Amino acid sequence: MSQLPEEWENTSLGKIATFFKGKGVAKKDISIEGLECIRYGELFTTYSENITKIYSRTNSIKDMVLSKSNDTLMPTSDVTPRGLATASALSKEGVILGGDILIIRSDRLLNSYLSYYIRNHKPDIMKLVTGSTVYHIYGNDMKKFRINVPPLEEQKKIADILSTVDQKIAFVEDNIAQTKELKKGLRQTLFNTGINHSSFKNTDLGKCPESWEIKKLGDITTLTAGGTPSTKIKEYWTPKEIPWLSSGEVNKKIVFNTENKISVVGLDNSSAKLVPKNSVLIGLAGQGKTRGTVAITEIELSTNQSVASIFPNDNLDMYFIYHNLDSRYEEIRAMSTGVGGRGGLNLAILKSIKIALPPIEEQNEISKILKTVDKKLEVLKDKKESFEELKKGLMQKLLTGEVRV
Repeated sequence: MSQLPEEWENTSLGKIATFFKGKGVAKKDISIEGLECIRYGELFTTYSENITKIYSRTNSIKDMVLSKSNDTLMPTSDVTPRGLATASALSKEGVILGGDILIIRSDRLLNSYLSYYIRNHKPDIMKLVTGSTVYHIYGNDMKKFRINVPPLEEQKKIADILSTVDQKIAFVEDNIAQTKELKKGLRQTLFNTGINHSSFKNTDLGKCPESWEIKKLGDITTLTAGGTPSTKIKEYWTPKEIPWLSSGEVNKKIVFNTENKISVVGLDNSSAKLVPKNSVLIGLAGQGKTRGTVAITEIELSTNQSVASIFPNDNLDMYFIYHNLDSRYEEIRAMSTGVGGRGGLNLAILKSIKIALPPIEEQNEISKILKTVDKKLEVLKDKKESFEELKKGLMQKLLTGEVRV
């Protein structure tokens, strides 16, 4: 550990804090009216470092535990040890605190400073976690946790700086959510009514402009699946010459790079195929979100066998195809083989997918509109990542005293 500023102290949390436990508030006890409450699961899903709004209420007030004005809250059980390395500052008195919540109180620590500190020291917290299937962390565990303690005035300045960055991140996240809603609305309109049409017809896919055609994917382009060169043969993977996309990477949506590459020899000696730039990719397998996920590649690449590639041609704007299929994610997943659609997709299923296809000129216009929205989303996501990196760097410097405020 680097040397701390003279006014700072490094000590165990047990020497300067006291620990309490919340008492159970079951899901069935949550109501529209009643007293404000926090359940431990919400510390994972709803709240970040600073709790500024309470989202739950309850009328179950028997043996309740109420918050104080400088409480720091931690969940005490989870299915992963990393999930327990989190904390939230609650500065409102009188909030009911549910079971499996560890409450930390200290007159030497500002709660927001402590919550940032705990979240920035996940590896140290994880060392204190016990359990195997379900993991736990309790007050006696957290007593061992060591923390840098600046004067309270400096703690407040540190927390205020980090909170300001959090507000910027939250603002960008709101913009991302609003832009995604705009994109959803645009796609619904554009794929149903097109641009400047007055005459419509009813089809298997619902209403669409009179001039559009209903086509099966297999009738308008080439579809193929990829393959994986043997990992036992080094020459198939070195030198790293051709980008090779695993099925999980379709979640990138717009693919500019891949995590792995294969050699030309690996391509020639496996079922992997060279997929041209501007191809649309669809995940074929998986019980998670990957199956049915649609992406488009900005580079020439190859894929594994759990990814289908839809090749471009002169009659198709592939961004139109990408957005059309991406907007039909649940529909495509439901086409999977197996009971209740729990199996996988295959090329025959994908080739049978019907699409309402405008003339190429209108495909281009629709694609141009949606590309503009995608570009805005990329800018916002980059901005969010920049703020997150800024926050990460600031926490490292501020919480060690490397930078003083």
